[in-house]
Amino acid sequence: MSLGASNTERYGGDYVSKGQILEALAELDAEVVAALLPAQVEELGPMADNVRVVESVPLHALLPNCSLLIHHGGFGSYANALVYGVPQLTVTTPVADQLHRGAGLEEQGAGLLLPHDRATPDAVYERVSRILAHSAFQDNATRLRDEANSRPAPAEKVAVLEQLVQDRRTTPWRA
Repeated sequence: MSLGASNTERYGGDYVSKGQILEALAELDAEVVAALLPAQVEELGPMADNVRVVESVPLHALLPNCSLLIHHGGFGSYANALVYGVPQLTVTTPVADQLHRGAGLEEQGAGLLLPHDRATPDAVYERVSRILAHSAFQDNATRLRDEANSRPAPAEKVAVLEQLVQDRRTTPWRA
């Protein structure tokens, strides 16, 4: 779980209690890892034995071994999970395009969307349990990863873009 830094850094808090969510997730037969900021860790009390809290660890160091990522819908979290083929639970506010990413994952069967105003610990637990119990979420996350990896790298398209600009360049109008 990584619910982002923006709310903590910009607004002084989060819209959902990480401690309560971690307590609920402790009921799972799984290791739960929460990658949090130091300020977020300070809010937590003691955790169950299967819950591990780590401070300021980059997601690319954790995701290769994850079965699911709970995140806030930010592009960095979304894209990192996509690259590693990890199913996603997006718990977010209607800020920018975060809802669209979560809805897109849900449409593709690679995750679920939970709007912040319905993000109770029980709701998070239910959706996490559903994702972990149904292999279709993992299959679809893997499919999206493979589709993304099959696309050409941006560097491979630079020459094409340069040629398009050159072909369409016109002489500036002069008075």
